[in-house]
Amino acid sequence: PFIFETRDVWPEAVIAIGAINNKILQKILYFLEWVIYKNASAIVPLSTDMKESIVQRYPELTEVKTVDVIENISEIERFQNGYNNRISVIQNKIGFHPQFSILYAGTFGHVNGISYVIQLAHKLINLDSSIVFILIGEGAEKKSLIQEAADKGVLGKNVFILDSIPKKDLPQLYYECDMGSSFVIPVKELWANSANKFFDSLAAGKPILINHDGWQKDVINNENIGYVLPTVINDQEAKNFLEYTQNKILVAKQGENALNIAKIAYAKDKAVNKYNKIIENIFN
Repeated sequence: PFIFETRDVWPEAVIAIGAINNKILQKILYFLEWVIYKNASAIVPLSTDMKESIVQRYPELTEVKTVDVIENISEIERFQNGYNNRISVIQNKIGFHPQFSILYAGTFGHVNGISYVIQLAHKLINLDSSIVFILIGEGAEKKSLIQEAADKGVLGKNVFILDSIPKKDLPQLYYECDMGSSFVIPVKELWANSANKFFDSLAAGKPILINHDGWQKDVINNENIGYVLPTVINDQEAKNFLEYTQNKILVAKQGENALNIAKIAYAKDKAVNKYNKIIENIFN
């Protein structure tokens, strides 16, 4: 017996972004997905949107199988205890401490759509240059993003693209920044994602910034834990976000809410308890 954890709705997502266009290969991959689900004792999608996709496409399987959502974990202890409030890594890396900073710590790949951040920074720099984006990581599009930021005149001003760091150093950066972030390109199938960046932000007690619809948008709005940008950024939306960053009381409250929902819904013990129940049901 095995439990299959669906970390992405695959191959639906890779087909949606055009990575696999061969119809025969698509059918083979969907058949493989069906075989895996058919033989699994239980299916664990990482978001409600992933579960909805699986249930809609394979109702004959999911009617007789356990399909329980267990989201990624917010590592609260690590992010709440893994920083030193007497140092400033960001100031050391960029030369100053920003008035308001948004951290992106992840991959610079096609699906992440970080060009969106460069566009947003370009619109914001003439409104308020004190809002700074700290982008940390590696990926296929990193070189082109650095060039785009330079071309738009934001590189080294309100956009700083830095090398990846060890995972153990992440709590320090989240502690020093005002907000975490997670982005994807405007493809609906990708909005079901369960990105670690989302849960790390909550564990650090920071509001989360995203640019897409889906379950994360619903959680952000329902729990008041961040800000949702539109899939296409315009001047007015940039001004609205600027006004949000200036509301220190709201940002602080959202940080408190973020840590609270992390403890209530996404802490490690919550996930362990859910998995224990699934395993007990299988053997019973």
